Amino acid sequence: MSRASEFVLIEYFLGFSRASQALFGHTNKANVIAMIEIVQFVALLLTALSMGVHFGTWLTETPLRRTQSGALFIEVHEGRDRVVARVMPIRGSTALIFLALGVFLVRAVPAVFALSLA
Repeated sequence: MSRASEFVLIEYFLGFSRASQALFGHTNKANVIAMIEIVQFVALLLTALSMGVHFGTWLTETPLRRTQSGALFIEVHEGRDRVVARVMPIRGSTALIFLALGVFLVRAVPAVFALSLA
């Protein structure tokens, strides 16, 4: 983020000083930037973990196909599906919420907002 976009973003957030002070206590430039960076990091981390499950599935399919054992293929994927069926909806939804929050927080800077939506 460039200095000019940081300045616009901070001025925008400090305009909501009453609400932000009620939510976060003392609000200054460093707190606003740190909050945005934390939200962006969590969104990136959760998205990467969600995609890692898909990559791991693809990675385990190749050796299983070479064995030509349908029973082994089904057994491995049924075990994986039991775990993934519980975790992935929560992780995916949380990733989308943090992603939307990150886009919302940078809406004051048009260039950053447009790139966030791309």
